[in-house]
Amino acid sequence: MKLIAHRGNDSDKTENKIKGIIENLLKDYIEGIEIDIQNTYDYKFVLSHNKIIKNNNNYINITKTNYKNIKNIELLTELLDKINSNKIIIIDCKVNDNYKEYAKKLIKTIKKYKYLNIYLCSFNYEFIKYIKKLTSYKVGIIIGYLMNINKNLNDLDFVSINFNMNEKKITIPYFVWTVNSKDEIRKISINNHFLGIITDKSKLLK
Repeated sequence: MKLIAHRGNDSDKTENKIKGIIENLLKDYIEGIEIDIQNTYDYKFVLSHNKIIKNNNNYINITKTNYKNIKNIELLTELLDKINSNKIIIIDCKVNDNYKEYAKKLIKTIKKYKYLNIYLCSFNYEFIKYIKKLTSYKVGIIIGYLMNINKNLNDLDFVSINFNMNEKKITIPYFVWTVNSKDEIRKISINNHFLGIITDKSKLLK
């Protein structure tokens, strides 16, 4: 069972933080990480699940703020520079309204990391279809919360599907998220297309 650390953490509350991600990649039972990125106003890609974050005593919108004005947030490139591993790196792209610009800027940002085992994914179907044309990285769609259920998966490299959905219908490689118990694992269809589970509890499920 391949265990992918959701948001880079392993029950250690280090989500989307470089120090914790690197430490967890060194664990032999973790096969990879999943991280979230947002873009700043000046198109720096940062590690964050949420667009709205607390910055000092105020709340800000990352996409409307230049990177130099944001405290305690780390760059995607700072993380990738520190990774010396062939383990899976799933990047969940939190895409803004201009998905084409986002795609072009992201590819430019990560083009030097071809030696890493990067998977790019998003809930944004238009973005995924577009970025697939620009890169040789593995590209896939996220399925869940009734989103992207009936999308055409032709030409995609993988999907990331919520474990409450019906992954039996998936005929391309897939990850299942977010699986945090052995009971949930037993509900998963494991076949030749199965790539692994994305979990907050790798230590528990190893």
